Amino acid sequence: LNPLPGLARLGCNPKLLSVVGNDSLGALVLRACEDAGLDGTHVTRLSDGARTATYMALHRSDGDLLAAVADMSICGRMDGSWVRACVLPHLASAPIVVADANLPPDGLRTLAEACSSLGVPFFFEPVSVPKADAAVRAGVLRGCTFVSPNEEELLAMARALGQTGQNLLPVPTAVSEAHERALEAAATLLLAHGPRTLLVTRGAAGVLLASRDGASSAVLPGGVRFLRFAAHPVKVRSTRGAGDSFVAGFVGAWLRGLGEDACMHAALAAAAATLESDAAVSQALSPALFL
Repeated sequence: LNPLPGLARLGCNPKLLSVVGNDSLGALVLRACEDAGLDGTHVTRLSDGARTATYMALHRSDGDLLAAVADMSICGRMDGSWVRACVLPHLASAPIVVADANLPPDGLRTLAEACSSLGVPFFFEPVSVPKADAAVRAGVLRGCTFVSPNEEELLAMARALGQTGQNLLPVPTAVSEAHERALEAAATLLLAHGPRTLLVTRGAAGVLLASRDGASSAVLPGGVRFLRFAAHPVKVRSTRGAGDSFVAGFVGAWLRGLGEDACMHAALAAAAATLESDAAVSQALSPALFL
């Protein structure tokens, strides 16, 4: 949900397709959508006792995440049947679809296949190592246009595709040439299985962009473009929502017809604004970000 308020503040017109329970939290989510300028009219409200998803995060004094607990069981209801009934009717008019791996693998695969069939770009956020692994094994990558894993998720997805090697685990605390080459090898493997572009988020180390850059072959010897973008210098108040703002900045810029490099700069600027805010989505986000 969090990328959508960011997109709304950036002047886009996002539509939320999801599920909530018939409970007070579900009502709160729908009111929050309305307050944020989101179209939540197509959210499915379940009346069979399902609980609206909740997430609680604990942060250290430096703003970084310490621990989190969540109840996301309702997300399992967004399976292939739900996607066919509640999402597919809206796809033809969508300029892009953004989804994360909180959808179950069956739902993600159905959504990715439908986007691919209709020619609708699909932006996929892997969420976590276990969910990234499950999505790859379900064949979701074939329908993706953009994927935004962190380093751990990227390497886990490469392992799910059969890549092995000592340099894949663990992610080192210091950047090394060998580790950079391992990231590039993992990214090249993922790109060979469907996506056009990977945005590998690396915290304070910035972002690695890997793109097929128009290459049409499934085998990509030398056909991948790699660019490294530095993170903006910020005084971090909270890391909460920075990744969601990153996605909003990239997608918002893409919707304006900007190239991938310009989209990356917008994404990093949006993430920086939220890192310097106590809010999950910075109030500073606005269409001026693209000027």
